[in-house]
Amino acid sequence: MQTVTVKIIDFDEESGSLICSFASDTTQSNNPDDYRSFAFQPVLMWPDANTTEEVMAELAKCGISMCQDAERQESFKNSPDKINSYKNMVNQVKTFNVSDLLVNNSPEEQTPSVEV
Repeated sequence: MQTVTVKIIDFDEESGSLICSFASDTTQSNNPDDYRSFAFQPVLMWPDANTTEEVMAELAKCGISMCQDAERQESFKNSPDKINSYKNMVNQVKTFNVSDLLVNNSPEEQTPSVEV
């Protein structure tokens, strides 16, 4: 990814949120209008961003991640095997031990075994 494009769609005064969408040179479309929008509260998220340029730069940093998510979603939509594997999960029920799911940072760390 070399470029990310940020489009400010709206400002919600009640929440202090900028509503934005993003695109990049690696997403299927370079037009932010082709992607969903997200709300950001700059006064809470970036209290040290004092100018519109600083806020835009912070939004662009978030846009990198949003565009990477869009790329993964686009790749998923072009992967019938992956789609079918998720469809096959419907109505499955599985119980996990919480202790098996938490990361244990001790030297004796073990990989949890999962029964299917």
